[in-house]
Amino acid sequence: MNPIIVNLLHDTQALEDLRAGLPYAFEIADMEADRQEVGIYRERIIVGFLLSKLGGNTVKFPEPDDTSTDVLVAGVPLQIKTVTGNGEVTAKWTADTASAREVIGTFSFNFDLWLVRIWWEKNEKSVFYVPREVLQETVKKMPDFLRSSTGTNNRGVKVKRSFMKLVERDCRTTSVAVDWQWSGRYIPHPVVRYVRYWDGRDYTNPSDQ
Repeated sequence: MNPIIVNLLHDTQALEDLRAGLPYAFEIADMEADRQEVGIYRERIIVGFLLSKLGGNTVKFPEPDDTSTDVLVAGVPLQIKTVTGNGEVTAKWTADTASAREVIGTFSFNFDLWLVRIWWEKNEKSVFYVPREVLQETVKKMPDFLRSSTGTNNRGVKVKRSFMKLVERDCRTTSVAVDWQWSGRYIPHPVVRYVRYWDGRDYTNPSDQ
């Protein structure tokens, strides 16, 4: 268990900011990203929150070859996952049956998990910090915790819902409720940013003007 993350999720101001800011930030991500990339945009939102609250000395990016870690918090690997409602959590994306079988045979939880479940128009437990030891101990109870479809474009190896229910309800997991209401605010299309970029000649060096 990473006490820095646990303390953060019990900090009154941090919780207020997370609850207030998360839905709108995810609205922006849904506008700016296409369907295949929206998860990456959402992960950046969480990393940005951690950096904002904990600082760059505590929150660092992993080495490029570390594909199982999204960010390090006080040196502890953390993986970030976001899903809609009770959707299945993807353990790892795969392209075909052979690679899926390889993942199922070798996958292990060597990281803590930060999971966000998105519940639009509902107020539900949504943010879960699951320590690595909870994940690993639950695997011992349920070794058959992964599943995959067959064929090409199988959408990756999924963690079974029954497994996730166990870890989300574990007493060592920290959970935060979020009220997922649409803001109703206008969010400009991403291309507007680049219209402003060109109109404002933001590519020039100020000293050249």
